[in-house]
Amino acid sequence: MTTYKIKPNGFDGIKKKLVPRMLLILGLLLAIAVFINYPRDDAGNSAISSLIMIILFGGILTFAWFRAMKTQRELFESNQLTIQGGTITRERKNTRTIKIESSEVKEIIKADNGSLVIKGGRRSDVIFVPTQIENFDELEQVLNGFSAIRAQGKKTYLEKYGLALPFLAVALMAIVYTVRDKYIVLTAGSCLVAFLIWSLVEIQISKNIDKTTKKRSYWTIIVILAMIGAMIGRFME
Repeated sequence: MTTYKIKPNGFDGIKKKLVPRMLLILGLLLAIAVFINYPRDDAGNSAISSLIMIILFGGILTFAWFRAMKTQRELFESNQLTIQGGTITRERKNTRTIKIESSEVKEIIKADNGSLVIKGGRRSDVIFVPTQIENFDELEQVLNGFSAIRAQGKKTYLEKYGLALPFLAVALMAIVYTVRDKYIVLTAGSCLVAFLIWSLVEIQISKNIDKTTKKRSYWTIIVILAMIGAMIGRFME
């Protein structure tokens, strides 16, 4: 039995990629909050109350960012891959264990960034092997014995544009709460509700998302109901 763990300070390489993405999302959310709460001539909100809401929202986002980074570090550094006989096992803190037998290995792909993706027989059986893991070259040779490692081919649309989905969701939410045209609101709201339902299902199915995140994702149902309520309210005006 051989176990491979994340190198010391291995998260630092991931952090460099995560920080810009998270800052973009948080910045966009803050910009939306400013736009929605910005005092207008026909609005009842005063400039002071709007400023308080914006500062409060900004504080919440900042707290959420630091907490998310801490959680991601703990999860990433707890990753370990065990090779025992003909079984590949991925273990991670507060996350479902993934076991893939040699006969179940569908394919092993080497991504453009050098990391490996092991796909099992079931859609949820996917193991991501980052380059920050110990003895990566040795592990790559071992995994090549399970299935010939191939280079990543043409990416799917989801792989290409998946990072843009959170920005699209925020933009759709802004449309629902700021645009007056009921048909535009209906279209944007329907797309957003469909996306949120799909996201919730995917989060619950995934074995690469921790249990805490899975539980918190149920709050999405409240957002879905709020979107439906906003659409109904616009049509009743």
